[in-house]
Amino acid sequence: MKKIKGLLKKILTKEVIMYVIFGVLTTLVNLIVSFVLEGMVHIDGAIASAIGIVSSVLFAYFTNRKWVFETKAIGFIENFREFIKFILGRAVTMIIEQGGVIVFYSYMHLPFMPVKLSLTVIVIILNFFFSKFFAFAKKDEGKEIRDNMLIKKKRNFKEIIKENKNSLYIFLAMLVFTVIICSNFIHMHFSQDTYPMYAWGWDNYIKHFLLSNRIFSALQLLISKVLNISFNMTVKISSIISMVVFATSWFVLYKYVIKLLKKEEDVPFKILIIGITFSIIFNFCTFETMVFVEASVMAFSILFAVIASCLYAEKKYLKSFVVLVLSSFCYQTAISLFLLLTLVFIAYKNKDNIKEIFKKSIGVFILWGIAMVINLIMTKLFSSYFGTTTRETTILNLGQIFTTIFNYGKQLLIDNLNILPKGSYLIAIIILSIVLLVSVIKRKKYFHIFEYFVLILLSFVVPTLPLVVMPVESQYIETRMAMCYGAILGIILLYLVMVMKANKLNGLDKVIYIMTVCIFAINSIYFVRASSENMATGYLDRNIAKTVIQAINEYEETTGNTIKNIGISYDQGSSTYYDGQMELRSTNVRGMVTDWAAIEALEYYSEKYYNIVEVPEEIDSYFKQFDWKFYSDKQLVFEGDNLYLCLY
Repeated sequence: MKKIKGLLKKILTKEVIMYVIFGVLTTLVNLIVSFVLEGMVHIDGAIASAIGIVSSVLFAYFTNRKWVFETKAIGFIENFREFIKFILGRAVTMIIEQGGVIVFYSYMHLPFMPVKLSLTVIVIILNFFFSKFFAFAKKDEGKEIRDNMLIKKKRNFKEIIKENKNSLYIFLAMLVFTVIICSNFIHMHFSQDTYPMYAWGWDNYIKHFLLSNRIFSALQLLISKVLNISFNMTVKISSIISMVVFATSWFVLYKYVIKLLKKEEDVPFKILIIGITFSIIFNFCTFETMVFVEASVMAFSILFAVIASCLYAEKKYLKSFVVLVLSSFCYQTAISLFLLLTLVFIAYKNKDNIKEIFKKSIGVFILWGIAMVINLIMTKLFSSYFGTTTRETTILNLGQIFTTIFNYGKQLLIDNLNILPKGSYLIAIIILSIVLLVSVIKRKKYFHIFEYFVLILLSFVVPTLPLVVMPVESQYIETRMAMCYGAILGIILLYLVMVMKANKLNGLDKVIYIMTVCIFAINSIYFVRASSENMATGYLDRNIAKTVIQAINEYEETTGNTIKNIGISYDQGSSTYYDGQMELRSTNVRGMVTDWAAIEALEYYSEKYYNIVEVPEEIDSYFKQFDWKFYSDKQLVFEGDNLYLCLY
């Protein structure tokens, strides 16, 4: 009874009681306005909810600042800062609430009142934490931190450099190595998406990114538009930034692991961790992010995921969540790295405390799940705003869900998405599994088998989960969508070293070092080889495109006609890749064989724009007689202002 009273005394503070009182009043304002507008004025539920939210936010600000958190802000500047912070906090919960109404009421057609009430309860709890620790945080709570920062600022810059010179050297070495293996991307390079981005223009692609809730990718294009940065320069700048960010992600992860293990003076161990963390950041799945125009933003998604993981391990849950959401706004699938990395950190920090490991792990899944839900909600909000959608969503039945997870899980675990040799990842996992089993037997820590199994299972199941809300006919998976699977070998090595301490067991340490060196070498070579394949594909596409453009120019000079329209057809067996090339999916798929990139490639190299038309049936049938293996003039048929182009 005393414990219960003590607990209640801690929870039911004046601040909490006042928040509850005004929270109820705020809720009443929200509900009354919403229900009156929806039920009596007959305004659409989503719009009524939005007006109710705005009304309640203004009411909450003035009551919370004065009577709940008793802010000491003085003057316009301080009050304005608090107001902005309050609005930002409420903006997050507003997105959750309004998005929930759109998804569950407007989209799923559930009854308005229970949807609204349920979301309101969730928002009340979230708003308290945002207000207390963000908007109206007491000044003296951060006094010690600010004092320490001031002391650091007074220190001589040379002293700071001297104290951290080893870390600086390591980062510079990581950056130089990153630039070396990614040097091809300093030059102009292409993915299939590059040509359409040029042809469609910044505005259309900004909208395209927003419809996928890739807010920062849209922002990157907006900056290029406002600053009038050329398309080619945008690609190059983005690639250079991505290299720096990749190196930073590598360094942050390495530094945190070394700090966590307190191994700052152990040089061989530091080299081992450098190799392991490299394979987590640099692998065949993360590589694909380097290919696209928005490479810098996609690289930031990885960096934010790593930072969020470190913050969660340090029990900074709110900051971790905010950074995780930022990661998902850059590129959604990168946050799967957060999931696996954090589980390893939790297993290490809580040792054999199974209860604590389960509790903290559930928190990780909740944060990851909320971030994914926010993304879905934001996607629906943007789709509702623009009145269109890029990816249809649906609710699959149980059989379809299992089939989807099984089929695409197999593509990852067994086939490696047909990029690496079939079964190669599985063989590596089996070798590392043997290391784990030997370590478990020697240490008699059998719970680690379960932890290890969960990590592997998640690595190929998590990338398939977004597919279960997509129609079966629209499902697909690319390497960039499976970053946690690409990182799993590095994740396993990190688990074996941090949690199992397998590198300290006789015999196993050699296996750990050998596997680390092998995986490091393979990933490094892959980055060089894959980027070279990408460049080669770009050159071959360019040569064909310029040959077609030359034929167009000759036709126009000879006939006096101007080609305004182009139609696309195919021969008997068009090839996705050029002969002799590795098949690396989006990395080096031919632009001049893709129906949504071929005309756009011609537009890029000719600096002209064409209308897309249907190919007449008789010409299409003519093309179907052939099975070309190389470019031929017979693949072009001119008629008036039309060009009918056969892709082979």
